[in-house]
Amino acid sequence: MKILRYLTRDVLTHMVAVSFVLLIIIFSGRFVKYLAEAAVGDLAADILLPVMFYRLPGFLELIVPLGLFIGILMSYGRLYVESEMVVLSACGVSPTRLAGYTLAPAIVVMILVGLLSLLIIIGVSIYTGLRVYYTARRRTIRILSVAALVGLVSYYLHGLLNNFLDTD
Repeated sequence: MKILRYLTRDVLTHMVAVSFVLLIIIFSGRFVKYLAEAAVGDLAADILLPVMFYRLPGFLELIVPLGLFIGILMSYGRLYVESEMVVLSACGVSPTRLAGYTLAPAIVVMILVGLLSLLIIIGVSIYTGLRVYYTARRRTIRILSVAALVGLVSYYLHGLLNNFLDTD
């Protein structure tokens, strides 16, 4: 049991560090792109930060599994470099058991990403659509935001009902 806690803590620590670095890199690159669009006049400057935060759950949905993979590689690499794998195998811990121990943080990350992609992204997209509608000054922007919001809500509702009712 101590091996499970040790390996889980090590994998999750590496995953958080790698995911944070990747998020900063991708977030800043996308921010520069949106900032250039705002400088040209294609994007309103007051909507720049809400658009970035709208994209944040989508970034995390892609970055966290990659961070988990790299975190597992870094943790196991450190175990091999410091000869802890030799000690574990000498104590009778099989590679299958270690794979099972690695599965624990992977399941936690799987549930986190699943909730992120199913619930949080839907909520953020609805919140952002409503916020754009209420803060927009031009009528065309308001009409487009309502159309996009209605399209997204109907898309999500269709996907939800299609999965539960098994019809198309």
